[in-house]
Parts: sequence; C-alpha cells; structure tokens
Amino acid sequence: MRPYLEPEKYKKDINYLKILRFALSILEKKGRCKVLDFGAGTGELCILLAKVGCNVTYSDLEGVMSEFARWRFKKHKVHIQQLSSRINGIKLPMYEYDLIVSDAAIEHLKPIYLEKFVQALANALVDGGYVYLLWDPTYTKTMPYHTLRMKDRELDEVMQKYSLIRISDYLYVKSANVNVLFHHFLWRLYAYWKYLIRKFLSLLTNSKLARYLRVNQAVRSIKKIFKPP
Repeated sequence: MRPYLEPEKYKKDINYLKILRFALSILEKKGRCKVLDFGAGTGELCILLAKVGCNVTYSDLEGVMSEFARWRFKKHKVHIQQLSSRINGIKLPMYEYDLIVSDAAIEHLKPIYLEKFVQALANALVDGGYVYLLWDPTYTKTMPYHTLRMKDRELDEVMQKYSLIRISDYLYVKSANVNVLFHHFLWRLYAYWKYLIRKFLSLLTNSKLARYLRVNQAVRSIKKIFKPP
C-alpha cells in the first residue's frame, strides 16, 4: 500500500471511517439510518454511506460541484436524493434524519446565518438524532473564506439553544434528556482533563530534565552500538 503523501487526505479518510462506523451502529440499532450530508461537495462520503445501506441525502450549493456529484452517483449506481442549499439558508424536511454529517462546511457560513443553520439541522433531526460536525475555524491568507471564526464553547452555546448537546469531540445529540446532559458534563470534564494532560506533557517535553534524559538515553544507545564484544 502506498504511503499517504498528504496528511490532510489521511485525516479525511480516518474521519470518513469513523462516520461510517457510527452510521453502521445506528443502522444495527434501529434497522435504518437516514443520513443528510450537508456541504457534501463531490459526494464521496454519500457514496460510501449508501453502499453500507444508509438512506442518504446530498446537500450543497447548485453548480459544477453538485453536477459532478450527480455524475458520480450514476457511475457508482447508488440512489441518493439531492437537495439544493442556498448561501443564506437551507430548507429541510422536519424530523426526517437519524444522522446529519457536515464536514468542512459551516466555517464558510457568515455568522448571521449560523443560528438559522443550526435551527434547520435541529428541526430536521428525529428525537435522539445526531449531528456529526467537523469544522476548522482557522482563518489565514490561504483560507480567506473561513468566515465563521468562533471557539467550540461559543458554538456549543448556539447548539444548546436548539437542544443539540455535545457528547464527544465531533458529535451532538438532539435531546433534553437528563442522562444526556450528564453525559455532556462528563465529556466536558474529560476534555478539560485531556487539556491538562497535554499541557503537562508539553511542559515536561520542553523542560531541562526531559532534554537531559533524552541526551542520556541517546548516549546509552550509542555505547551499546559501539560496545566491544
């Protein structure tokens, strides 16, 4: 197998694998999994989801990209419904989907449209449905179209207005259930603990003691290599 030359490509494939596994878990539990891929681009994830048995809906701006996705669906012989979204909003059916996936899409929204977008997602989900949200708020000269720049905590506050509760790094569930809220509290606690561990390891890695131990280990390794028989 050829090694990945582009780390971002590898990361995207790993994310797709996680989404597929999660969709399959819903399929096994409920006997169905209706998925909306919002900002689906070329439709690659839609094809994968359809091939594992999900009922998939594609949504993106109408144009060359969506036409190419339509061509790919025909080529792979998968039935995928297509919805056309607009820059200033999207109309979705009510209480329709078990899972909504959005990968690298919401960072292109203008902040004034965020609440409308979140409300549309919440209304489109069945009770207990999930939103799998991947996004990058980074704004640089090479990414000038990332217009939505906010911290995860700020996004969580908007999501919670519409009963979308974060339960893991990328996953939100539509529920006001007390158990889910408790799960959210535990996730917050875990996220903070993970942050403290990373901070501690960073400090340890950059400390004089760590540098001394690394040098000492290197010297021992060299001595073993050149040790006479």
